[in-house]
Amino acid sequence: MKAKLIKGISSAKTGFKRVTSDIKGIPDHVKAEMNVINIYKDFTDQVFDGFGGAITDASCKVLEEMTDVMRREVLYSYYGEKGIGYTLIRLPMDSCDFSGKQYAAADDWVRGGENRFEFTAEQQRAVRIIKEITEVAGKKVPILLCPWSPLAAMKDNRDRVGGKLLKERYRDYADYICNHINKLREEGFIVDGITIQNEQNAWQVWDSCLFTKEEEKDFIESAMIPALREYGLTRVKIYLWDHNKERLLERAEYGLDTDDPQIGGVAFHWYTGDHFDAIRIAHRLFPDRKMIHTEGCVELSRFGDSTAIMNAERYAHDILGDLKNGTSAYYDWNIVLDEKGGPNYVDNFCDAPVLYRRGAKNCEYNLSFHYIGMISRYIKPGAVRVETSVYDDAFDNAAFRNADGTLVLVILNRTDTEAKFSCRYDGEVYDFNLEKHSIATLVFDGKED
Repeated sequence: MKAKLIKGISSAKTGFKRVTSDIKGIPDHVKAEMNVINIYKDFTDQVFDGFGGAITDASCKVLEEMTDVMRREVLYSYYGEKGIGYTLIRLPMDSCDFSGKQYAAADDWVRGGENRFEFTAEQQRAVRIIKEITEVAGKKVPILLCPWSPLAAMKDNRDRVGGKLLKERYRDYADYICNHINKLREEGFIVDGITIQNEQNAWQVWDSCLFTKEEEKDFIESAMIPALREYGLTRVKIYLWDHNKERLLERAEYGLDTDDPQIGGVAFHWYTGDHFDAIRIAHRLFPDRKMIHTEGCVELSRFGDSTAIMNAERYAHDILGDLKNGTSAYYDWNIVLDEKGGPNYVDNFCDAPVLYRRGAKNCEYNLSFHYIGMISRYIKPGAVRVETSVYDDAFDNAAFRNADGTLVLVILNRTDTEAKFSCRYDGEVYDFNLEKHSIATLVFDGKED
């Protein structure tokens, strides 16, 4: 069997390059013991749903400042046939920090009352961008809808910033979320998942709201699930938590202890470190529920001095670690920002895989974009994870079998030296080297020579 080796190599002189070569397998032999990475084709785990990014107001505003041709190129680079393979969208419900200001589709909402619901100019802009993504992708792209705050009138502090949702307003808020879903459906979109609150454990200086695990479960069971069923939205899955991994397991243990099919799984972010074992344990406890990564970015307030390779490797390390431990979908944060890392109405600036430089009127595709692509181009929706083992845990890796029969192995070398690998797969050995600080994707087509 032959394997195609795609190396992602970057340098100051040449930038990022994908270098492709064929590797001929040879029969496995006793000397293939050192520097081995094993692929165990008969041991499989979770099905992968795909990669995606967030269509924030900031991203939409930047995209609409571009020429039509440039905007189309950016969207195609993510969602097009020859792009990096994005097939999912995360959409903030109403405003978030990556907005020009606070906004919402209603001032208040009372279930059964005379309410006025209307998308703001910012939300109409997001609709335009998502419709363009639909055209670029050639199909509808599923949306995960995520609120950053209930309506201010529903909270104990009457503010979109901080506070808590009043218990007596639970059903009103659930009704409001359902109306938001239906409005998006009227635009022709698919909303197949929601979270009830972004970052439930953080009182931010921007749109935010606190939920304990008890409050989250109470809201979901007493208000959100009944509302979804009343509106005929039984296919919309609810994902718990939507915050960092260090508390993922306790949220999963508490909130997934139910047979209700409306609960899809747990959503999480990366900002407090790896915690890959938390994903693995939660996935083991609840194999029929999905673990989904819904947000991660390089915060300029914390990592403003990081190099391009550090940022790119952080992405690849996190993606591969999440995938190898049971993650079923991976959403990045803003798909594009401006050169400052915004716009952001509270100056919470972040990096993004694509940056638009207004002065030069051009787009810069960061190394992180290309490293993400070394994974997302090749691991397709519907792929099944295949178990692996590697001789040194310095090398992040994950393997998946796609529906077309191809098997994909991605390996990241974050070390300062070139690495030698003997990949053992299906009775054969494939030898190759991987340059320092580089990433490689090995694709087996599953066909005999």
